[in-house]
Amino acid sequence: DEFNTLKQNLLDAIEGAIEIACQNIPELDGNCAILVDDSGSMRGDAGGHSRVSAFSKTNTSMIAHLFASMMAWRQHDVYVGLFGDRLIQVPYKRDVKLLDFNKESYEIGSRCGGATENGIYTFLEKVVEEKKKIDNIVVFSDCQIGRGTGSFTAWYGTSYGNRSSHFHELFKEFRKINPKANFIVVNLRQSGGTSVFDKSQRILNIAGWSDKIFDTIKSQCKGWDAIIKEIEAIEI
Repeated sequence: DEFNTLKQNLLDAIEGAIEIACQNIPELDGNCAILVDDSGSMRGDAGGHSRVSAFSKTNTSMIAHLFASMMAWRQHDVYVGLFGDRLIQVPYKRDVKLLDFNKESYEIGSRCGGATENGIYTFLEKVVEEKKKIDNIVVFSDCQIGRGTGSFTAWYGTSYGNRSSHFHELFKEFRKINPKANFIVVNLRQSGGTSVFDKSQRILNIAGWSDKIFDTIKSQCKGWDAIIKEIEAIEI
């Protein structure tokens, strides 16, 4: 009917505008892994938290998925992983509209399990085990990263039977394999405590969400050749 036709026309117009805007998002050198936090604190736990404001039904995970979908759309070699109690890979589909992929990935995210963020450990453990080379990792999260219910804390923790694999220890193993990898964490929601994503590990931490995060990511991920060209282009 007429309403559905008008609705589809509007969605098509929004889709076109987003894809044009996404041309401004940096296409990073090498491959890129994008990880989206779908734990309870991101999607809204039993207490109804994680809404971006008291007047909105939008939760932090929705923002994370939209930013991740836009970032993935721009990359030529991309892995998209959703993490909660488990890790779920979502193959990026070039033949699907960006907004459709965003909706699909958000729905899949509900299957991750909301009690922990164990899935990000799973991702790093697989990288270490397979000695996989990764050039760029971008994480969209509220930075409450814990593991397992036996000794869970908001920021640090491992399962009761595997207390040795502290996040920092696991990350050091990752760095041995990928010493030059760009690791960017976008903290979409301020929480208390100390993040496991420590600056000493050469992790870029970005707080909040706006179009400016993409400029920050671009500046962090520039190669030496690009920096030299910028310097040479300066007229004195």
